Amino acid sequence: MDVWDKLTIAERWGRNKQWLQEAIIRGDVFQLSSQISEANEGSGFYKELDYMFNIAKYTIHLSGKYLIPPQ
Repeated sequence: MDVWDKLTIAERWGRNKQWLQEAIIRGDVFQLSSQISEANEGSGFYKELDYMFNIAKYTIHLSGKYLIPPQ
């Protein structure tokens, strides 16, 4: 069992959020591995999208495959 498996849901979100923040600061474009429609409320993917859209102000690319930083 690795370290990630031993973390609580809150600890996992904290680490994931930190990683997202570092990428946001760099202005990274995010390629989605799943369709946005597959984000079930309460899931980690949903939480990531909520953060990216509402806090970081990213938008979805016309292709639906990328999150792009605010201009």
